[in-house]
Amino acid sequence: MDIRDNARLKRKYGVDLADHATLLAAQGGGCYICGGGTTRRRLFVDHNHKNGNVRGLLCGRCNNGLGLFRDKLELVRKAADYLENDGAWVASALGKPSYTRQYRRLTET
Repeated sequence: MDIRDNARLKRKYGVDLADHATLLAAQGGGCYICGGGTTRRRLFVDHNHKNGNVRGLLCGRCNNGLGLFRDKLELVRKAADYLENDGAWVASALGKPSYTRQYRRLTET
């Protein structure tokens, strides 16, 4: 990071490179959500688009993931429930479990 990065961070988010480093250390040196490292790129400053609050530093994938959920907590919770359910509703709706062809091949041998 250089002087341009510092100016951009300060202008956009109200934090500078020193603040970024402090946040990174406080998060254990990686993305707040997945813990991923910073080997290739710096972490993104994540912020609330409605009130501007800085929430933490995220890797590109986690930052994009939140963006795809449009920062709507109810969608994130519903997605977590969906993953935890692991398709149980499908077996209930079909009256039988359903597996992908690839999984069936793996379990038949």
